[in-house]
Amino acid sequence: MDKEMGLSVATNWDIELLDGLKELSHVKNVFGKMPLDIIGGGRAHQVLPTIDKEGVKRHVEEAHKRGLTFTYLLNANCLGNIEHKPEEQGKIYNFLGWLSDIEVDAVTLTNPILIRLVKKSFPKLKIGVSVFAQINSVQMAQAYEDMGCDLITLPYFLNRDFKLLESIRKAVKCELQLFVQNACMHSCTTATAHGCFMSHASQVTQGNGLVMEYYATNCALIKLKNPEEYIKSRWIRPEDLKIYKGLGYSRFKITDRSRSTSWLLNTTKAYNNGKYEGNLADILSIEGPDYKSKHYHPSIVPNVRRLFIDQIDRIPSYVRKWLELANKGEGRPYIDNQALDGFLEYFKKINCRLVSCKDCRYCKTVADKVIRFNEEGREEYVHLSNDALEDYIKSFELQARRDRVKQ
Repeated sequence: MDKEMGLSVATNWDIELLDGLKELSHVKNVFGKMPLDIIGGGRAHQVLPTIDKEGVKRHVEEAHKRGLTFTYLLNANCLGNIEHKPEEQGKIYNFLGWLSDIEVDAVTLTNPILIRLVKKSFPKLKIGVSVFAQINSVQMAQAYEDMGCDLITLPYFLNRDFKLLESIRKAVKCELQLFVQNACMHSCTTATAHGCFMSHASQVTQGNGLVMEYYATNCALIKLKNPEEYIKSRWIRPEDLKIYKGLGYSRFKITDRSRSTSWLLNTTKAYNNGKYEGNLADILSIEGPDYKSKHYHPSIVPNVRRLFIDQIDRIPSYVRKWLELANKGEGRPYIDNQALDGFLEYFKKINCRLVSCKDCRYCKTVADKVIRFNEEGREEYVHLSNDALEDYIKSFELQARRDRVKQ
């Protein structure tokens, strides 16, 4: 008998979000974390709504009242070696103890040491494995299951590797979860570095000093220059969930914790109902030209804007223009969701890891048919983004000159 579908949804700590989610039949879990904590996670603190420990405790209680479980994210893929420092180990233990005490149902982890620690010392907490663990084989999935993990979120870059997904599902008994609207670039060259950046930008020990989000800006620029990258991204449409259910997958993860309540509810309804009419980009987590204020939680809009302001030598007038374009959604793609019906069938026949995109060009052909832009806005956004990244690289030399002057 097929398992009932379960959606796990990002929370922005809004009680109205919980009220809306409880009305959706397939929503079972919400997940979130404080902007800064001892371990860190997968989002820079500047793009997360502010909340303190008491607020987290209340939110967990409110989620439980509505029949929802709560998962706290501790999914940093780099802890800066604090897990090996005696003076920090006690803080990590106490934080995990606090999560257990406030009756968090599960934690999402990447670090194997923390997995072993939670398994031994905090048995009430179920353990989920983060996408940052990059479990990309049957052997890795079985190894994490053997550690005692209850759920594995497979990396989004596997979402169109149907043979591997089927093999992993058959090989393990634990829950498996797929990330449905991640729009990161396929085979991204900066994925590891970006993950480390976000890990450290959400840790109390060093997060406050990190501002410029180079990696997301760079990826957004590449996608705007090459629209087929939007199609190559391994998101899953609401209409295509049935394909993955056919492979034995029943758990699906919906992001993004920085978004507004209306955006999260609209997106979750689409996946709950298995249907969305209109612009697919409206429900995907697309960075860069998607920074329209109405899509984001109001408390973080000023922080999101500051993310793109280089602290060294940025010309204020062009920063303002860049942010103005982003807030209007200029350069943001329109992806015709209905025109994508059946497009996944092609991926059942090939293994993208064994094929050159330059030779295949399937995603390029699809993009030409289903994506359109405000071309003027796209070109201007590309120009300003390219200048911003060039300035960031130049800032190394500029800072070196300043350091020499100080000496």
